[in-house]
This record gives sequence, structure tokens and C-alpha cells, in this order.
Amino acid sequence: MLDIFFSAPGTKEPCGLFTVPHIVSLIACIVLICVALYVSRGISKKTIRIITLVMAIVFTIMEIIKITYKFINNDTAQLDHWFPLAFCSLFIYVLWMCALGKGFIYNLGASFICGGCFVGGSAFLIMPLTSLMAHPIYHFLSIHSMLFHSCMIYLACLYIMNKEFNVLDLKNYKYYGFFVGGTCLVSITLNVVSHFVPNALTANIMLLRHLPLPESFPLDWLYDLVGKIEAPFSFYTICATLVYLVVPYFTVYAIVRVVKIVKAKRTLEAVSE
Repeated sequence: MLDIFFSAPGTKEPCGLFTVPHIVSLIACIVLICVALYVSRGISKKTIRIITLVMAIVFTIMEIIKITYKFINNDTAQLDHWFPLAFCSLFIYVLWMCALGKGFIYNLGASFICGGCFVGGSAFLIMPLTSLMAHPIYHFLSIHSMLFHSCMIYLACLYIMNKEFNVLDLKNYKYYGFFVGGTCLVSITLNVVSHFVPNALTANIMLLRHLPLPESFPLDWLYDLVGKIEAPFSFYTICATLVYLVVPYFTVYAIVRVVKIVKAKRTLEAVSE
């Protein structure tokens, strides 16, 4: 059983994108998120803190297992294959920041959960370009990835729906920008250093060097455009950084604003009747 659950890379047929297993698992994740949010209606502030802490512990342990698996199978030649510093990997750090932190530290973590997790988690579930492209759906890394990103979406919605946890505001964007911008700077530095230091690990931290698109990706022109960049820093790096800094936060902010406006309009209409 463990041989199947933790099979070495290349020994089993990968799940792939938009296959039946991928679509079924995607639907299952959406259903689980909806059920979890329904059950979580009206839960207390203390319970949300406990959920955050439990997620922090569970996903930290799972990340350690993931890294151990990579080392056992010698999948360590590329730094980003095992080093937990991707956009979505930041979820692990912000869980601890929100569960145990206060003030500035808490605001950094909460701003990412509210402003980054929904878009980041959704993008991965739809386009799981890492785990599902290398492993079958029943593999530990595939299950871990689908569960991890589903919890990102769930916790983002949970925080946004609770006034005491929702920090999604234009004035609080500075926390998100500082946190994400700082991690992008660290990632770019690691990418550049690994490129120029002899015998160093190659790196594509936070996908700021190129997109890991497979040769079989449906949009070949996109792969040719951004998938074969060798330089550690390029125009693509600048664009990708700006996307991280702008798209997730303001997409969720716009959605929340629209929902509030619609609710306010319906309330006004109900009162006027």
C-alpha cells in the first residue's frame, strides 16, 4: 500500500490535467469546501483560532513528509522541488502567524489568508501543474496538494465571512504587499544566486524564473513564450511579481465589494417594500 501511496516519480502513470480523475477530485474538493463552510456558520472566534492552529500543525507535518519523500527519491536537484517557498506554500507560514501571532505579525498573515489564499488555491485546483502532472491522483503528493489548496480556499472564505478576522481593506493592502513583496525579493535572490554560483542548486522559486509548463501543455505558444526562459531574472520575472502583488488581493477585494453592494441593495429593497 505504501509503495503505491509513495511511489517513486516516473513509476506510475500521472493523473494529468482535465482528465477524469482530475475533474472528479476537483468536484469533490468543491463539495467538501462548501460543506465545511456550511458547517462552520456562526462558529466562535476561539474555534477559528483552533482551526487555524490545527491546520498549521497538520500541514507542517505533511510538508516535512513531502520534503523527506523528495530526498529519499533524490528529487532535490532543483531547489524549488523541496524548499517550501512558493506562493501557495506561504499558507503554511501565515497559519502559524495567525494562530499564534499578534499585531503586525498577525496582520501580515491574515492579509495573505484573506487576499491571497482564495485565488492561489483556486488557480491550483483548476491547473495543478506540479503534483498531478507527475503523479497519479491517489499518490500522497497529489492528495496533499488537493487537500492543501482546498483548505486555503476554505480558510480564506472563513476569515472573510467573519468580521473579526476579515482584514481585507485597501488600507491593509500594505501588509499583503510587504509580505508577498518580501518573499518575492527573497525568491528572486535565491534564483539569481543559484544561477551564478558554481555547482549550486538550480532554482525557480515562486515560479519567478519561468512557468513549469509541460511540453504537452495545450497552449504551445504560451510554453514557447514563458516556459523556456533560462535567465534567472527577466521581464517575465517582473510581470510575475506584479501579478502576485496585484491580482490575488484585488480580485478578492472586488468580489467582496460586489457581494456587499448586492446585499445592501437587496436589504434596501426589502425595507422599502
